[in-house]
Amino acid sequence: MESVKMGGRVVRVKMDHLNRYIISYWRNTTEGSKVITDYVTNLLNIDVSEFWASNQSFHMIEWVISRQKTPLRNVIYADSSATVASEEDMTYILKGFRPISQLRIYLQPPLNFRFSEKFPKINSLVTSHGEWLTIDNMLPYGYSRTLSDGYDIQREDGVTATIHYQPPRTLIIAVWPGTTHDYN
Repeated sequence: MESVKMGGRVVRVKMDHLNRYIISYWRNTTEGSKVITDYVTNLLNIDVSEFWASNQSFHMIEWVISRQKTPLRNVIYADSSATVASEEDMTYILKGFRPISQLRIYLQPPLNFRFSEKFPKINSLVTSHGEWLTIDNMLPYGYSRTLSDGYDIQREDGVTATIHYQPPRTLIIAVWPGTTHDYN
């Protein structure tokens, strides 16, 4: 192990030659994450664009957002230590961080979880457990995409949507703005 100076702090580091990355050892991992983020973004003159979070690191996303002008593009939530997310955590994830391009949620929501507030405007939502999603959650984002095929469905009020299955496990539901059957 070596000691290096980073952001005014001395930290022990070790190179993982097999996987080609550096492992740093901090007494406080939150402080270490902040120092590393500041150091790298200042060194390369960039902002953070993607953030992987668990229930224990929600506060880190708020810190990243508060320190930069560029919004996060991608936020990924996963927590291998939690088998079921709490209703509060799911609501926090869905209300919290805008604007973003892609939101990925790899958490099991509570059995009867429903999100009744205004859904965030994002380009892409990926979830491993989508039972909680409703049609109202998905109408309409304003996102553009060309679908080569699919099945059209129409609500009683005339709103049309196309359902497209993209193997191996992706279901796309596109709600068409304006008049029904507007193919222009």
